[in-house]
Amino acid sequence: MIRRPPRSTLSSSSAASDVYKRQGINAEYGGSTERHMQVIRSSCLILLAGLVAHAQATCVTPAGIDDAHPAAILSSSVTIPPFNPAPGGFPGIFPVLAETFVPFVTDYETPIQFRMFQMISLVVFSGSAMHHPTSLDHFADEANSAARRRCQPGAHPDPLFELHQDLTVAYSVYFGTAKIVGAEAAAGIAAVMSSFGIDATKCNIPADCEDTDTPWGLAYTLTEEMAVFAEHDGWNADGSLSRTFNKRPYQDFRQDPYTPRNSPWELRRKRRWQPLPEDNGKGYMVHQEHVVPHAGFTGRGIFMSDQQHCDLTAPPPHYDYEVENEAVIDRAAGLDDTKKMQIEFFDGKLGSIVPLLAQYMARTGNHLSRYDWFKVDMAVNNILYEAVQVVWREKVRYDRVRPPSRIHDDLEGETITSYAGAFQGTQSMPAEDWEPYIRTMPHSEYPSGSSCICEAFAEYMRLETGSDSMVTALAPSTPPGAPVGLIAEVPAGSSIVEPGVTPANPMVHFFDSWSGISDICGQSRLDGGMHYDASVPAGANLCRSIASTVKDAFDALESGTRPDYVVNFADTSPEFKQDKCVW
Repeated sequence: MIRRPPRSTLSSSSAASDVYKRQGINAEYGGSTERHMQVIRSSCLILLAGLVAHAQATCVTPAGIDDAHPAAILSSSVTIPPFNPAPGGFPGIFPVLAETFVPFVTDYETPIQFRMFQMISLVVFSGSAMHHPTSLDHFADEANSAARRRCQPGAHPDPLFELHQDLTVAYSVYFGTAKIVGAEAAAGIAAVMSSFGIDATKCNIPADCEDTDTPWGLAYTLTEEMAVFAEHDGWNADGSLSRTFNKRPYQDFRQDPYTPRNSPWELRRKRRWQPLPEDNGKGYMVHQEHVVPHAGFTGRGIFMSDQQHCDLTAPPPHYDYEVENEAVIDRAAGLDDTKKMQIEFFDGKLGSIVPLLAQYMARTGNHLSRYDWFKVDMAVNNILYEAVQVVWREKVRYDRVRPPSRIHDDLEGETITSYAGAFQGTQSMPAEDWEPYIRTMPHSEYPSGSSCICEAFAEYMRLETGSDSMVTALAPSTPPGAPVGLIAEVPAGSSIVEPGVTPANPMVHFFDSWSGISDICGQSRLDGGMHYDASVPAGANLCRSIASTVKDAFDALESGTRPDYVVNFADTSPEFKQDKCVW
């Protein structure tokens, strides 16, 4: 346990002089051999005390609020949701704030969602780590972590110390959201903070936030440090790497940017990706652009080096497209309410695996601290960020065609029996009219990004919990007679594709193992008609090992040790590799 030394602590030299005087020793002229030994022993003890005092002084006393002067809040009464790690308890303020900014994040394409979460995680985890006895921040910055580490309370729980932690999280989410997602999302966060009695305007004047001993000063500074990396992470998030004026965020900025080998109107190279038509239902029609095709080639990992990213590869697919097309059509013809809702559930990972993770932790987290919660949550966010870069590189490298393109082209003029669209069920139709159950995302088919993400998540949870099965861990929080597992309730008529009709009756998604989550996630991509068979296992196998790399990194951070690899966050070089996998 770390504590500040008392202000009256003396330097080693002045303290030594006082010791000599108390012992009646003339330090200048010496004395008997015994007295010399006393001097030596006393000096050694004083020097040791000085070293201990110096070590203790490496922590800081949290500032800005105290019991009598809650300067961070609008009133003397704080109503922050309490952190309760008991089964069924509430994990504090973070989930409430997350519910506010997640809808803004999900407006973006999937890989960009993961990047946004990762950048906010850099701030949130780092702020939490500074309240831990040993953990380094997410930047693995040993010097800054030592300089910003909060002195641990003498007793647990310590309400004031916990308030500092909660406020640091709140300000971290607010500043991180403002920097990465935008002003509108940040305004929503500010409104929620205000409802809890927290003043979100503390850093409207940046000079007011220079003191990192305060919750808002720490969060603001961490956000600025994150922003330096975000501007140079290889994603071209603000469009400045491709244009000086009228910038297009996330545009491919490479000298030889990705160009589809097929036009939207003709499938000449039948194995290569083709932009698919889309519309907004209001008369506006457009053809897809491959989303962030550069991210897998120029993006920078956090705890995985370029070499580690590039060592992960998927084998070439060997498709018999006649057989594959028939399988896609048959699976779509057999869609029922359960499969439809599984397809919708796993279409957005922030609305599926993240809530399942939160539910598991809420039901099993009896002994979890605030830091423990954020460590697991932020490790998962980092896994999504690393994994999406790896799978995106392989998607662009193989550049494989999606099922709708091949079915429309190969079976033109034929009649097929399959899912015929929203509220239409299974019917006979021209092959050219066939579409998957949900939108086919604007990127190439192989390997599956969903199976990559879900398997990397499942593997991390297997490693973190020590088991693939959830039954033993969840049994104590399960009502008598109920099946033991994680559930996601699905109200009748809650479908996005077929609202008011599907499912016909209330249902639940049920999972009693991490493999079950990964398997159903991957299968749902096949059932929906968005992928061919080989894509799902290829994605899972590609990304599974990312989990252990990231887990090792976060375990190292917790112990105060730099992970084996950490990106150079201070690198602001404008030069980026056109392909980080060409050595």
